[in-house]
Amino acid sequence: MTGPGAWDAFDIIARALVGLGVFLIAVGTIGLIRLRDAYLRINAVAKAAALGVVCVLLGVMFWNPQPLTVATLLLAVLLQLFTAPLAGYAAGRAAHRSGVPRVAATDPDELGPHPDPAGAHETGSGRDGDGGGSTAAEGTGDGGTRSPGSLNG
Repeated sequence: MTGPGAWDAFDIIARALVGLGVFLIAVGTIGLIRLRDAYLRINAVAKAAALGVVCVLLGVMFWNPQPLTVATLLLAVLLQLFTAPLAGYAAGRAAHRSGVPRVAATDPDELGPHPDPAGAHETGSGRDGDGGGSTAAEGTGDGGTRSPGSLNG
């Protein structure tokens, strides 16, 4: 089929990429609204929105395959792929350093202090001579000794 209403392969690819990009951005937005803590929200936005923007840019590149447009959009895609993960990491690290609370589902705290290799901080270790129970550090996930602005102690 030819004529003004005909779609060629570039049109189909462009529409599919733009549609996928919009869908990924929408999923990131839903994650931003529905997820329970800042770390999960940062993860949803950093991944879904970054890939969504890349898909939209690639779709625009297929819609207008002029050399200057392709070069500009490929540069934008590369910059997006390099900077979006770093921005998500930096936002998550800043949230962690400022003491933003986590929900229990985001354990383990890989940025916090390392657990005692002997297992002294586990529930029921009996290190206080009481036959088990909780320690002062339980429930915080960070050993209970860090100030909100410190990294590891």
